[in-house]
Amino acid sequence: MFTWIIGKYQFINATYENGKELIWKSLNIKQQTKLIAFFIFCFLFMELFWRMLFEFLIAYMQIRDALVNT
Repeated sequence: MFTWIIGKYQFINATYENGKELIWKSLNIKQQTKLIAFFIFCFLFMELFWRMLFEFLIAYMQIRDALVNT
C-alpha cells in the first residue's frame, strides 16, 4: 500500500526520495553497514519466528487430532 501511495502522489514520492537520500548521505560507511546488518538480522529473525509459528500450529493440530480420535 505504501508503494501505491508513493506512486500515486508525486509530492509524497519527492518527499520520500529526498528524505531517503538525506538520511543515507548523513551516515558514514560504518553506520550504513550497521543499518544494513540490522535489517538483515530483523529479516532473518522474522523468518525464524514465522517458521516457529507454523511448526507450533502443525504440532497443535496433530495433538488435537490425537485427542479427538481417542
